[in-house]
Order: sequence, then C-alpha cells, then structure tokens
Amino acid sequence: MFNKKLLLLLPFLVLVSACNKNGSPKNEYKPHLGYEPECHKLDDGFKLDGALDEQEYASVKHFKGRKTSGDEWANVDWMMYFGNEGIYIGIDVIENTKIYVNPFRSTYINSGIEMYLSPAGATAYSTPNTLEIDLVADGTLLVKRNIGSSSYGKCEIEDANNPHLATILKEEKNEEYGYTHELFMPYSFFQRIGFCGENDKVNEVEADLVHISSKNYEGNNSSIDRNYYSFATKQLDSGVAWTKPQYTYHFKKDVGFVCYNVNINIEGNGQAYESHGYDFAVPNNSATITVKPASGRIASILEASVNNIDCVSSLSKTSEESVYELVIPKDLVVADLNIKFRFN
Repeated sequence: MFNKKLLLLLPFLVLVSACNKNGSPKNEYKPHLGYEPECHKLDDGFKLDGALDEQEYASVKHFKGRKTSGDEWANVDWMMYFGNEGIYIGIDVIENTKIYVNPFRSTYINSGIEMYLSPAGATAYSTPNTLEIDLVADGTLLVKRNIGSSSYGKCEIEDANNPHLATILKEEKNEEYGYTHELFMPYSFFQRIGFCGENDKVNEVEADLVHISSKNYEGNNSSIDRNYYSFATKQLDSGVAWTKPQYTYHFKKDVGFVCYNVNINIEGNGQAYESHGYDFAVPNNSATITVKPASGRIASILEASVNNIDCVSSLSKTSEESVYELVIPKDLVVADLNIKFRFN
C-alpha cells in the first residue's frame, strides 16, 4: 500500500480514498474541510463537496455520454451551471476499468478527465483563450492555457480567483469504478486570463470532454499505458475536434448542454435508434440513426422520414448484416428531430 501524495497544482477541496497498486479503493475517505477562506465566494446554496446535489444542476440539461472502446466502457454525466459568481461544472463517471493514479507521472496518464473550454464563437482551439483542464480521479487539478498552436502551459493565479475542485472517488461495486468531480471556476478567473472582458461574465462556452482510463500504476507511455477517448473526436463529425470548437459541444447559461431532442416513432416490425443510444443530436453535426428491420431486408422499410421529409433514399447498408443507417446531414440538425419509421 502506498500513501498517495496529492500534487497541489491549484487550490482545491477534495474527498478522496487511498488506492493500492491494483487500483482497488480503500473505504477511507479524508474528512471534507468544508468552505475554505481562500476559495472565491460561492453562490448561495452551493457547497463544493462533489455530491452534485444542488437543485441548480437539475435545472439544466446534461450531456450524458457513453464511451465504448474495445472491452472498455464509461458512462459520463457532464453538467454546467452558470451562476452569479462563476461556472459550476459537475462530472460523474462510472466505468469498468480500475482507477490508477500515480502522483509522480503526468496527469494525462492517470485515470481522470481532460476538459477543453473555448469562448463561444471561437473558431480554433489554438486561440490563447482556450483552456485545458485536467481533473485526475484523486482530485488533482491542473489548469492549462493555450500558449500557441496545440501547446498548453500551466495557468495559475495565486489567490482566491483560482478554480477549486472537490472530488469523490467511489467504492468499487460489481467490478465498476468511478468518481465525481465538482469544479468551480470564478468569473474573476476568466476575466484575469482574458477569456472574457474584465467586467464580463461568461454566458456560454464551447467544450470537449476526454475520458482517460489508465492501464496500470507504473507505466508512463501515453501510447500504451492509457486509453484516451475524446467524445468530440469519436462521436461527432470527423475532424472537428481540437481544430473547430464551434462544432464540438456547447453549454449556455440557463440552458446547460445545448442539443436537439431525437424522437423516434416506429410502426411495424423493426428497430431504430440513435447510433450511440442517445436521445439528443448535437448542433452543427450530422446525426446517425441505426435501423434494423426484422426481416433484414431494406425493402421492408416502407417509410423513413425526418420532420416530415422523406429519407428512404438516404438509407444505406452498414458492414453489419441486416443493419442499415440513416445519416441526417447537419443542415437538417437545426431543431428537434421527429423521426418516423414504418416497417412491413
């Protein structure tokens, strides 16, 4: 057993458990310290404790994503609430891979999350205002700012304007592991680094989320000792991640995650669902519907429509036998998608 040393790159509040080298958590949680004086003032009703139980989180739309990569999977519930004092970001993770955190190696090898934030309307992640935020499963927080091209340098402010993090590392249950992050980013932090005007509040952001599963405790090779899964790269239109933030994920004040509902109506013998199992579509991106007629024949798909637009001719065969797909171009993903299939 090792005594985990938390690398205090930024001030944070944290609930963590100790882990042994095979990633199994002990049921020993450090006592929560509560509100620290050096933390920027929080909105009324908020307690930075990682529980994510404030009603404000429930009042906005969440991104609920599913990672599948070989034998690995992870469910991620990502939320943002734009308050009076700053942005509150919650990330709840459940996965089937053990949690490994070695404080003596780079954050991007350890189990955790990388989150990228750009101001709304940014057209390139190379803008100096883009942030990379590393949230390790043990509660380590590292905020980086783009310093040119795709390079990111450490971004700190030595006062209460820094972001603060609370993390809870969950106990293993039925070979499932996980953690929750609750991150508070004061508007004064964004103002100080030029993310927004010096007297402005941030009302919307473009963002991407990366889930990192670590393969072991000792390894330090980013090619083989981790699984790096960018949701934008893997699930949105090809080539948009890192280069065109306006085509990634969008969060907005009073709304949360910006998306369109996907409503699928089915008549007859067959199945149809959004290709990732989601009930939403992302603006500025196409949406793919997987279609499985019971007969296995495309001829038995008598009707396929999107918002009353006939799309039967747009159906195509996939590499999987008796499975078809309907790709809805991004030009049509401008409102809720009401999709109808009628099977013979």
